[in-house]
Amino acid sequence: MKQILVINSLADQRFVPFFEKVFATISVATVWEDYENIGKKNSWSHFQNTVEASKALFLILSQGAQTSVKEGDLDFLKLDFAKDKDVFVFEHCEDIKRISIRVPRVNHYFSMYITNAWTSEVMASASFFEPLIPSPVALSEVKLERLNPAAVENYFSTATGRALFDFSTSRPAVKKAVCPECSSAYAIHSPADMRILRCPVCGDFFEMKIPVTTDASSVESVAR
Repeated sequence: MKQILVINSLADQRFVPFFEKVFATISVATVWEDYENIGKKNSWSHFQNTVEASKALFLILSQGAQTSVKEGDLDFLKLDFAKDKDVFVFEHCEDIKRISIRVPRVNHYFSMYITNAWTSEVMASASFFEPLIPSPVALSEVKLERLNPAAVENYFSTATGRALFDFSTSRPAVKKAVCPECSSAYAIHSPADMRILRCPVCGDFFEMKIPVTTDASSVESVAR
């Protein structure tokens, strides 16, 4: 049975029941680790062995992680023992302005809500690590255009940094993109109506220009 390592913060447990529900339905073993323990000398060898034994790493970014993850804590993703692991990053849509953690490399980025619809989306992604399950089909690509700071602030509360939008009823959608700033390529899992993205690698904000089909041709969607 293939193993997934899930890394979360002890200070924020909102995602724990969500992922426990996901993993209860698929034949994948899971191991949980805390950001607070990464880098400690007395647990480093154990952590390295756990990473090596895992097929993929699920990194949950939250406000708890924001206070727990120190600069350099995620640099292990650049090391040989982690270089062939698929990296999945998960953030709540409400929090993307309140989190500034940068992940050295990412294969799948989820900007999501903790809802039943997203349970199914994460379950479908995690299921590909089961034996005999084929790889996902090719994804459509979207263009990312940088948002200036003033435009970014229109999406978030000045006082709290919390998102002013609510796409919790929008269906999950997946597409792929290449960040024009850091050249990182990854799949984006976000609400179909959502157009703002924080690159999890460089931290810059972009608008997703998603082509939509009309009777005449495909055109780019306008900014919300």
